Amino acid sequence: MSDYDLEEGAILTKVSRYELERGKEDKEGKRIFIDVHLVLSDEKKGMYFAIPHLMLGGTKQKYMATGGTEEEALKKCLKLIKGIDPHDVIEKL
Repeated sequence: MSDYDLEEGAILTKVSRYELERGKEDKEGKRIFIDVHLVLSDEKKGMYFAIPHLMLGGTKQKYMATGGTEEEALKKCLKLIKGIDPHDVIEKL
């Protein structure tokens, strides 16, 4: 049961955004954003989900991470994307 008055099936999250810059310029796709969501409703309440992205397109599931804390989810996500080209992280549009 949610503490919030939401539509059936809706999930409310609080989001923190991180920006990882792997070089001096973004011309070659050196910048990647990571949103860490804290679930505030539903059965996953209290879980954190870290989702890397390039501001457009969907993220491949294998690069998403979960954790019991924001820092744990972020660290797992950073480990998953280390050395991966940012354009390989997103699903092709």
